[in-house]
Amino acid sequence: MRKHEHYARQSLIQQLLTAQDNAYWLVGARRMGKTSLLRHIEYLTATPDSTWVPLFWDIQGCLTPEDMSAELQITLEDAAERFARRASI
Repeated sequence: MRKHEHYARQSLIQQLLTAQDNAYWLVGARRMGKTSLLRHIEYLTATPDSTWVPLFWDIQGCLTPEDMSAELQITLEDAAERFARRASI
């Protein structure tokens, strides 16, 4: 997602990236741009010098705690290289 596609959300993005809290729930109706916003934040923070390790954990379709655990494991495996790079900084 390009920066100009998030022109109305720059303050929200900045707030999320600079807040002292380390976890947020992003809630909204369908087709409001939640996934797009999260993917854009992932893009912004996926640089070698970033202090963030972006994770996109998609729990859509999870019906049980086991489903959620399996999806989290997949997400962490996908991000393993980014965690390794961050650990070496």
